[in-house]
Amino acid sequence: MRGGIHMNTGAFGDSVQEYVRASGYSQKELAGAIGLHPKVLSRKLNNSGNAHLTHLDVQRIVTALARWQAISTQDEAIHLLKLLR
Repeated sequence: MRGGIHMNTGAFGDSVQEYVRASGYSQKELAGAIGLHPKVLSRKLNNSGNAHLTHLDVQRIVTALARWQAISTQDEAIHLLKLLR
């Protein structure tokens, strides 16, 4: 799986979903914001169906959350990234 992130995507996905809910947006809206079909994003966040997050996916997710003010500090962004390690 070239370009896929295989670390702790479960914890990352859970945190992303919490941030999305807290921001008032939906996972479907996040998928649209980062250019993925909602079902593809769901599979990637849950690491299912042989779908894996790429570094670009992660960058776009963190950027979208920041744009939506779901995360507002560098520490929150770093926390999300550390969940993948």
